[in-house]
Amino acid sequence: MARLILLLLVLWAGVTVSTVVDLQKRIVRGQPCNNNERQYHVKLSEDPNGVSLVCGGSLISDQWILTAAHCWGPLLFAVVGVHPGNGRRVYHLTGRPVFYFDNQNRLHDLMLLKLPAPVRIPPVALPVCNPLPRINTVQIAGHAAINTGPLNERRETNLTLTLQVLTINGTQLVFNNKIYGVNAFTDDPIYACQAPAGFVNLCGAGYLEWIKKVIKPSWIKSFQSCFSG
Repeated sequence: MARLILLLLVLWAGVTVSTVVDLQKRIVRGQPCNNNERQYHVKLSEDPNGVSLVCGGSLISDQWILTAAHCWGPLLFAVVGVHPGNGRRVYHLTGRPVFYFDNQNRLHDLMLLKLPAPVRIPPVALPVCNPLPRINTVQIAGHAAINTGPLNERRETNLTLTLQVLTINGTQLVFNNKIYGVNAFTDDPIYACQAPAGFVNLCGAGYLEWIKKVIKPSWIKSFQSCFSG
C-alpha cells in the first residue's frame, strides 16, 4: 500500500481568512518522527525565540516556505531545523508574503514566505503531477496535542515538543518525498475529530505553476527577461 506523508499545518490562534475554519493542532495516537524524516518541517511562531506555535510549513527550496494563507500575521518568525533539533535557527520574516489569487481574484488558502537568507536544509521536492500517483494512506506530521479531553474536547496543555506522525486514510499530500498538497483543518471549534481533514491539492488550479514562478531564482528571471524583451 502506498504511503503518503502530509505536513500538517497547525494553527495556534484564531483563523484569519475564514471564520468557519478552525485548524486543530492535534495528532492523537501518533508517534515521534524519526530523526532523519521531515527535516524540511518549519515551525511558524509569533515570538523571537520560536517557542509559541502558529503553524507548520514546508521548506520547498533553500529559501521558500509553503504554508497556509490564514497563518499570516504582522509579526512572524520561522524556525528551521526544528526537527530533529540540531541546527535549529529562528528567522524574522520581514518580507512580503505571497498569496495565491485565482483569475477571479479570489484568495486561496496558500501562502509562500521567503527566508531572509538561504539555508542548507534539504527541502521537500515539488510534485510530479503527470501521472498522479495512486495513494491509499496519508501521514500527518506536526507539533500538536497528542490526546483529547473528555468527549473529544480540545486540550492545548499537552502540546508535544517532538514532531509527531500519524497514519490515516487520505489522498495526495507528500508522497515519495514530493509535496502534493497542504493544509489540514476541521470546522468544529470545540470538539476534535468531528470532521475529516481538508487538503489543497497542488496539482490543481494552477498552484504548481504559481509556486515555480514565485520561487524561481532572481538571476533566472533576469536572464529570461533579457531574451523575452
